[in-house]
Amino acid sequence: MLYFSAMVLAPKSFFWAPLLLPFAVGNSVVASGVYLAADLAAGGPVALSKFKLGPLPLTGPLIGAATAVTVPLAYPASWAIVYQGQESSGQLMDPELYSLIYNMCYNSFMFPCLLTTGVGAGFIIHIVLQPLVLGVAGIPWTRLTGAVLAAASAGLVALYSTSTRSDVMHLRDVDVDDPAYQGWLFPTRAPCFIQGEAELCWAFGLDYDTGQVVSERHQPQRQSDGSYTLRIDADVRQPGPASVVEAMNLGKKAQDSRVRCYTSRRGAYFDCITEDPMSRDEIKQLLKAIPSAQTALTDALVLSIAGDVPRERLQESLKELLPHLLQTSLVGRFTSWNPYAKSRAHGEGSLQGLLADLRLRAAQLRELRRLQKQGAAMGPVQAEELEVELRAAGIDLERANSALDRLTWKPGADREADWRTIVGQPRQMKTWERAAVGAGVALASFAVVSVGYSYLS
Repeated sequence: MLYFSAMVLAPKSFFWAPLLLPFAVGNSVVASGVYLAADLAAGGPVALSKFKLGPLPLTGPLIGAATAVTVPLAYPASWAIVYQGQESSGQLMDPELYSLIYNMCYNSFMFPCLLTTGVGAGFIIHIVLQPLVLGVAGIPWTRLTGAVLAAASAGLVALYSTSTRSDVMHLRDVDVDDPAYQGWLFPTRAPCFIQGEAELCWAFGLDYDTGQVVSERHQPQRQSDGSYTLRIDADVRQPGPASVVEAMNLGKKAQDSRVRCYTSRRGAYFDCITEDPMSRDEIKQLLKAIPSAQTALTDALVLSIAGDVPRERLQESLKELLPHLLQTSLVGRFTSWNPYAKSRAHGEGSLQGLLADLRLRAAQLRELRRLQKQGAAMGPVQAEELEVELRAAGIDLERANSALDRLTWKPGADREADWRTIVGQPRQMKTWERAAVGAGVALASFAVVSVGYSYLS
């Protein structure tokens, strides 16, 4: 009942409580530390209470002034404690943040304001707390200090428990087709959140021991030009493709004009007050950096040449991934091996095209390893050309080389067979492409002749 009454009588206090909580934590920790140091130096609270300037107490104002001028430097730590997460922890060691605090709080205007506020607050708190700390003759402490402490604790718990409120939706729970978000003149946008940018940064992979499909999370780092670089989070890996599929769906949904997506629950709750939502350009740059297909293709290449996984198991995993891979920018490679594969983009034709592509990349990677790791004499293709072709095909060479080094794998002796594959398979592809072009021209010519004959008839 007390909680409900407070929500009705002072709704703004409860609304701003999550934002005020880290400041309250910082103030209380610093003030407690200053008071404890003063108490130990003076020899107890009774001795502290005797420091006066005439009838005016000095202890409270001095503690308040010391707290006010030092606590701004503690706010980054209190934010990191209250709102645990990668962003808050990173700000804790950010020298630019402390420089900003220094410039804002310790200038000729703000420093006197801090000092005056601290002295005034300390004086008032001294008057209020002195009878509670020293006690009042004839009144047991449990009836005075204990009662005040219990009431204050209950009030603080009721107020700051709102910092854990959950009345904002996660992006996955937003129904963008809700009629409330369909206006065209002044459209309503749903404030929602994701658990950090990393929730969108999942990529496919293959387990080197079993060949099963796995989902790997990557940690994004935004660059000064607005682009992103990703670092794999080795400790976060899920079996199956579900995490990647959900991240892809969330990425598409985050770009919808009917939502405002934030990277924290706190940001979505305050909605443009404490932080800005992710812009569509920012989301596009982030999604562009995710190696959704490259990691899986690289793992498949490694397993095809060095793993102990049966070929049938590898093909089953690739068949499971193929519908998702075909949604990436690498789709053209899977459907262009022959003129008939495009009409069967989600069927066996594309899988065979992918397997044929992997055979070519395997020969290229083996030859590249011979040239770079074993110092072999140069063959028909230079190492630089092999690197360019492998990267253009979506192969992450750093990931592949690292995996092959861990597997202590070395290329086989049949180097000439790899040369034939490297030189011959692209020629075969060009022959297929020419045949496809020729068939297209013939069909077009036949259509023109048929139309002309029908017109003349």
